[in-house]
Amino acid sequence: MKKPVRTSDAILAHVKNTIGAAQETSQRETIERHFRNLEQLAQSLRGLGLNEQGVDEAVIAVFEQYEQQLQRYIESVQPH
Repeated sequence: MKKPVRTSDAILAHVKNTIGAAQETSQRETIERHFRNLEQLAQSLRGLGLNEQGVDEAVIAVFEQYEQQLQRYIESVQPH
């Protein structure tokens, strides 16, 4: 099976969907903060003239660092 292509836009959409799924205010706020940081990073890099591939690579690299932390956080605040 072919691995889905990860782009900065796809990553941002994924994080935004995660915000909608968050049940607790603190959880939602944490995810929103990460989303804003990623969105701001992408906008800043585009503003500096970086091409979309460069933006994608940078956003994905940061997201992959966030992803594991976010997943652990979500799991820690979900009722068992």
